[in-house]
Amino acid sequence: MEKNFINFSDKEKDEPIYRIVSIETLYKLIGYGQNFLSSPKIWDDPFEKSIADLIENWREPDEARVGFKSYFYGQCWSRTRESDAMWRIYSRNKNGARIKTTPRKLLNSIYSKTHTDIRDGCCYIGKVNYLNTPQLKEHIEKNLAMWILGYVNDRIPQSFLFKRPAFRHENEVRLIYNSFMDTHKYDLKNFYYLIRPMDLIEDIVFDPRIEYEEFKKHKKFLIEKGFKRKIVKSKLYSIPELNIKRL
Repeated sequence: MEKNFINFSDKEKDEPIYRIVSIETLYKLIGYGQNFLSSPKIWDDPFEKSIADLIENWREPDEARVGFKSYFYGQCWSRTRESDAMWRIYSRNKNGARIKTTPRKLLNSIYSKTHTDIRDGCCYIGKVNYLNTPQLKEHIEKNLAMWILGYVNDRIPQSFLFKRPAFRHENEVRLIYNSFMDTHKYDLKNFYYLIRPMDLIEDIVFDPRIEYEEFKKHKKFLIEKGFKRKIVKSKLYSIPELNIKRL
């Protein structure tokens, strides 16, 4: 499994990573033990979509393979513990929650559920690099042919692991699944697999803006579903107690 880590040092494989999810997704994770990855076709960044189109369309006419985007699914995490920007972007209704794990636990969650004959060629986790325009141009020109030829190794997964500096605040990590060798037919937009929530998720932190009564309701549900780790509301916007001495 070690070769399925991309751009990680040994130390970073066991450092915390975080993901902000909706309440609906959180309930699926804890209540049903389902983790979802999405197709690159529905990712937000138009630049990433254009790179995917370039890889998919630059093929010889006699090649019979279906476009690679149909085979790949990904999930985005962050190495940043918490920020105002992340809550506002990914918890727009002020009631999302942040889950915590490590790259090793996340990769193992999908690696251990995949058929042993194919998992080394389909399960990856990588740290995103942030490149400026000249660096991107050089990187794409140098690696495009290698990405196109690499269905059953880490070549195409590497094509999902660079973004522009404007997204640096995301400090992103991506879980990637290549279904090319998987005989099961998946939804074109989503891929899910079963997890053991207590093995994967280390704690749950709710949006600092969530109403306290709503937080308590969700916490009660999660505990009833068997989650026994820490469940708290973020204190990001809490006013610290000040001990100011009179002059």
